[in-house]
Amino acid sequence: MRYLFIIAAIIYLGSIAMCCFMMHENHKRCKVVERRLKVLSNMQANLLNNVEELSKIISAECMQCDSVEKALVGSVVLNRAETEGYPDNIHDVINDKNAFHGLYGSQYVYDPLSYRIALSLLCGVNRNQEVVFFYRRNIAKPSFVTKIIYSRKYHNFGI
Repeated sequence: MRYLFIIAAIIYLGSIAMCCFMMHENHKRCKVVERRLKVLSNMQANLLNNVEELSKIISAECMQCDSVEKALVGSVVLNRAETEGYPDNIHDVINDKNAFHGLYGSQYVYDPLSYRIALSLLCGVNRNQEVVFFYRRNIAKPSFVTKIIYSRKYHNFGI
């Protein structure tokens, strides 16, 4: 299951390359396809690393949480990577100073559900585009959170 997405991406990339080869008479369109092929190829190379890192932080922050809460934590990471003022990639967002404390906890264990959630989030499935912050419910609301959007069993999520 883990490599099924990668196999599909390789087949898709191959079909794009074949279309480009067949359209040699339409040079401009072929160049656009070549650029897209390069971008997709780079995305494929980084996909496994991103899935591993995202699933690890989801597991570390949400060991006892349900799948909805895990998806919201993963969405926070992805939304920060796309928000100005934060690093522009998943690795740097996760390793940003004081960002995710669960990453350094000793209780982290591999969780297959977190891996599946990370993969689906990176494919755009079940991703929440709003949330940028989350914090444990048992602490006071941090001053940088302007609005709480979701309140789950273990975490509050906001903007």
